Amino acid sequence: MKKLVFLFVLVIFLSGCVRTVHQPVPLDPCDQYARTAVSQNEENIRKDCGYRGAKWHSNYESHLRWCRSTSQNEADAAIEARGNALIECPEKGKKRHRDRISSRCKHYAQTAVSQNQENVRRSCGYSGNLWHADYKAHYRYCRKVGIVEAEKKTDVRGRAIERCYPEDRCDAYARVAVWQNKDNTRRECGYRGRLWNSNYDKHFQWCRRVPPSEAEAANSARSKALKQCPRPGRKGPQKAVDRCEAYSNGAVRQNEENVRRNCRYTGGSWHSDYNAHYRWCRSVSSKSAKSATRARKKSLKNCVSQ
Repeated sequence: MKKLVFLFVLVIFLSGCVRTVHQPVPLDPCDQYARTAVSQNEENIRKDCGYRGAKWHSNYESHLRWCRSTSQNEADAAIEARGNALIECPEKGKKRHRDRISSRCKHYAQTAVSQNQENVRRSCGYSGNLWHADYKAHYRYCRKVGIVEAEKKTDVRGRAIERCYPEDRCDAYARVAVWQNKDNTRRECGYRGRLWNSNYDKHFQWCRRVPPSEAEAANSARSKALKQCPRPGRKGPQKAVDRCEAYSNGAVRQNEENVRRNCRYTGGSWHSDYNAHYRWCRSVSSKSAKSATRARKKSLKNCVSQ
């Protein structure tokens, strides 16, 4: 009898344990909300929809905290709003993609036109489908072949321009010629003619049509003429004026040689601004001015040996 009672109690106890083990644990609705919100934002990123804001991110903990701070209805509404936005996304994504392509092709076309202008300015002589000034044609080409293929052509043009006088002697010639004519005007020397103007492009194009020796001769001729030009009237002791005028002319000639030979010396002592050299000379002793002239002369000698 006692054994039967014991067995009966044991069965009841075990039954209770089984029911306790298999009892389902209630789910956290905010956990599901946060997981869904993260998944929706990942789809937003994958489709390139571009949605942003407080509800579009992939921070699980942040979504979880927000859900627990609001009502279930509001959380459900947020899920639904994101879902509807993702349904509309494909068209928005396509438009954003078209806009990006359009912007990059506009830049491509602008660059192509600019490169052709440089081709013309330098008289490189490049021609053909890649070399023209038709902005719309460049733009259409980019839209037709794609931005990746189009940008390869940008690189082709860039390398071609670099090969066309990479260290352009005519740029140096034109800059010096412009400065010489400005000095001619400032000092009222009165020189006129084909060699005397301040149009950089005209000097540049002329230089490209003639041998280097002829361009160098033109610069030398202007320099010689400027030496023979009567001094402008100046105030102050005549001795100081003579000294600083000679210094300034010499400094400009030394910088012209620096530019012509591509020595690439730079700094306060290396430039072609006659007035700046003159003002500096007037502010220092004759010894300092001579020292600066000797220093430039020594640098030019070192340039020859490089």
